[in-house]
Amino acid sequence: MNDGGLWEYPYQLVPFLASFALDASLVPVCFMLLYQWTLNHQKNLYLYAALLSAILAFVLKPIMVHYHFFHMFYGINYFHLFLFYYVFFLVSKLITNVFIWLEKSARS
Repeated sequence: MNDGGLWEYPYQLVPFLASFALDASLVPVCFMLLYQWTLNHQKNLYLYAALLSAILAFVLKPIMVHYHFFHMFYGINYFHLFLFYYVFFLVSKLITNVFIWLEKSARS
């Protein structure tokens, strides 16, 4: 049942808790692992984040929709999900940069 959101996960892991969505658990961990990997291998973080966002939006989500583990509403499509994931990454990176700046300014 859609409660006004743009998408939903129809099955709940624990019935008495709100749906603990994949977007709140696996996706942040994937971006954290990507961040560490790009730092260790001197790769372009923004390019690989776009690739990860594309995999999540255009590969994982269609599989989940096919098996009815994920529903989209109000004209949301896979490109919108791609943009959501990439903006999620950009905001996370901005917050990370703020913490790195605070740590550097505290040391000096």
